[in-house]
Amino acid sequence: MSYDGSSNRLFGYVDGVYKSNMSISGINTDNSGIYIGKYSGSSSYDFNGSIDEVMIFNRSLTSSEVLGLYNATRVSHSSITLADGNH
Repeated sequence: MSYDGSSNRLFGYVDGVYKSNMSISGINTDNSGIYIGKYSGSSSYDFNGSIDEVMIFNRSLTSSEVLGLYNATRVSHSSITLADGNH
C-alpha cells in the first residue's frame, strides 16, 4: 500500500505490481500512533493473519519504486531443492 496525501488516494500493490487505488479520508496525522492490521475505532475489524515486511517512508512511492523494493527484498524459492522427508 502506498498513500498519497496530496490526493488522499491509497494505492494497492501485490508482489510489487500495481492493482488498484481508492479515495480515502481519515488518515490520522496527529502523531497518536500507527495501526497496521487494525481499525483504530473498533476491535471488530482487526486483521486475523500475518503481515510481513512492513516499511514506512516519509513520502509516497512511485510504482517503479514499489516494484524495485519488491524485487530487491523478495526471496526466490525456485532455486531451493528439498529432498522428500521430514524437515
